[in-house]
Amino acid sequence: MALINCPECGRQVSDSAPQCPGCGYAISKQNNKQLVNKAIDCIVKRPIVFLVCIVAIICLVVFVKTGDSNTSKGSSNNYYYHNTYSSENSVNASTIFNNLKMSNFSASLGAHGGKMSCEVLNNNSFTVHGYFYVGFYDKSGNLMYSQLMSLPSVASGEKVICSTLIPKDDYPTGYSYVKYSQASLTKD
Repeated sequence: MALINCPECGRQVSDSAPQCPGCGYAISKQNNKQLVNKAIDCIVKRPIVFLVCIVAIICLVVFVKTGDSNTSKGSSNNYYYHNTYSSENSVNASTIFNNLKMSNFSASLGAHGGKMSCEVLNNNSFTVHGYFYVGFYDKSGNLMYSQLMSLPSVASGEKVICSTLIPKDDYPTGYSYVKYSQASLTKD
């Protein structure tokens, strides 16, 4: 999962999110493919840009190959060393999510779309931020719709109200209950 900029509002959004939590723009693999196809069309129409891109790709491949040969020798300056965490920072998203308490969920459908909101209490011993999912289920327990909800930075012991828009066509009318699940939560 990677963060991309929403083509509509420019906000950073997970590439696996169904839509932007800020403006409701539908983020999907289909949209990502369309953006890539537009970029390719642009490059093909401009040969100089195309050649510059090819040279940049070749340089990148050479750089990565050089880095691979250095790390395979067991060097203590391993490129991936910075991704290891000390025990103080080794808190995963599931642990963070399990220490959040969601309550007072509400959802409503208006003329132009839906809106959902809930309160989130941070029971972690540190400030967290990120995203979590709200799943809408029918009476049989089948998932009808899933929406990514943004969690702003919230300090330990604090409560915030999170809200996001749901496109009118996607609003899950007739849902029975909601469940929350972790998406991408991190320690500040």
